Amino acid sequence: MADNPERLVDLVQEVARGLHEEVREVVQGNGLPYSSLVIARAMKEHPEMTLSDLARRTGLAKSHVSRTVDELVRRGYVEKRPDPRDQRRIRLTLTEAAHGHFRALREAVRRRLAEVVATVPEEQIDALVTGLQILQSALERARSRRGESGDRGHSG
Repeated sequence: MADNPERLVDLVQEVARGLHEEVREVVQGNGLPYSSLVIARAMKEHPEMTLSDLARRTGLAKSHVSRTVDELVRRGYVEKRPDPRDQRRIRLTLTEAAHGHFRALREAVRRRLAEVVATVPEEQIDALVTGLQILQSALERARSRRGESGDRGHSG
């Protein structure tokens, strides 16, 4: 029992890696790098960012973000528009085609993960859901405590 917290951390990391690989396979199977999903999500949450803003927000190298955005522009998923307040700055916007494409991609990811979960007996799924809800609540409490003390454990 004493090694349970350590085992939990190891399991969470292993599961996160496995889920990440499943998502990566689906995204790459659609002809885009995984980073395009990260970039599109950031653009959806924070519309009209500049390339520099997007690199900061995603934590990806600006050169990588630039290449990925150029590919998304080529495919019609991103538009580059001059900033009305400063014509030298370019704002990036997801197109309607991007919203449709990434919505379909999210659905493909859900189907893939449903295939994985389909092999788990129902009573174990209930236990898994309960365990994940407990872990989610613990994370929220930890974030709340750090927020109250002003220490978030990272800069950014």
